Amino acid sequence: MSAPTRPLRRDAALNRERLLDEAERYFAEAGIDASLHELAERTGVGIGTLYRRFPTYADLIRALYDRAAERIDVVMAELADLDSGWDQVVAFLDGNLAILVDYPATPAVLHRMSELDPDYRPGVRWEEAVRGFVARAHDEGSLRADVTGTDLGMLPLAMASVLRFPQPQRGVALARYRRITLDGLRASDAAQPMPTEPFTTEELNTAVHGRTADHPTRAERT
Repeated sequence: MSAPTRPLRRDAALNRERLLDEAERYFAEAGIDASLHELAERTGVGIGTLYRRFPTYADLIRALYDRAAERIDVVMAELADLDSGWDQVVAFLDGNLAILVDYPATPAVLHRMSELDPDYRPGVRWEEAVRGFVARAHDEGSLRADVTGTDLGMLPLAMASVLRFPQPQRGVALARYRRITLDGLRASDAAQPMPTEPFTTEELNTAVHGRTADHPTRAERT
């Protein structure tokens, strides 16, 4: 039986959070493969301190990934008290998009985590809740019947391409595309049928995390 993990001392815990805060900014600016020595310098700690907190690069990426998952946990928890399925759809879209706006390294972290450990996917814990509010919105007649939870999961990343724009263009584009997206999600007699079948959960996970050898694309399976 392994010994219980000791809680970090207060100064060690603060150093760990400072490293993660700076890593999110640093990787967003310099790319996910940027030097860890530079990260330590930017944080104001020695490289030895960085490796004590994160013995390997994979440990650092996993910690950043877990941070992203915790932020989605907060979004999901806030949905529970909303009055309608449509309100939950909107809050889900807005909450996940806000994470990408505030933490632009998130897509790169998700992709790199899939390369390091394709089977590490804590997102399965949200699947039942998403199916629940999608079904609720369908029952209300507010969400078009051919929209699925996997569609909703893809939309924030699809909209995130405008995050590289400078302000004020970024804000203008996000506001407009958010409105276009929400109008496209609403049930309407004028809506045209979807041109393809929706993603499966596995296809969504593959797309969100980045393609891996163990999770082939739809085209490769047909």
